[in-house]
Formats: sequence, C-alpha cells, structure tokens
Amino acid sequence: MKNLSFIAVGVLAVVAAGTAKADDIKILAGNLPPMFLDGGKGREAEIISAVMEKCGHSVSFEIQPFTRHWETYK
Repeated sequence: MKNLSFIAVGVLAVVAAGTAKADDIKILAGNLPPMFLDGGKGREAEIISAVMEKCGHSVSFEIQPFTRHWETYK
C-alpha cells in the first residue's frame, strides 16, 4: 500500500510538470563586452539562456548601451 501511494504521487508530479506553461522572458542588459554583446550574445547571456532553457523558458535580450539601460529599466 505504501508503494502504491509513492507511485501515485510520482505519476501526479509528472503529469503536473508536463502541464506547466513556460514563460517568455525578456531581459534588458547593458552592452558590456564580453558579458553581453549585441544580439543577445556573450558569456552571461549564454549562461542565462542555457539555465532558462533547462527550466523550460525562452529568453530574449534587449541590449542597450551601458548606463542607458538603467534609465530604461526605471
């Protein structure tokens, strides 16, 4: 009986995870080579994209000149 309850919880967890909706995330960043480059490239942009894809999200970057992005963020 104990094993049956574990199996039921496992199946429910898989079904719930499969029905979750991923978000499209837009990230504003300053153009700060080599971390962030135009077009959403760069070291940090690649790390963020990889992590978000593993979590089921898609990411797009808006890159602006450094310091101007703070005004846009406000």
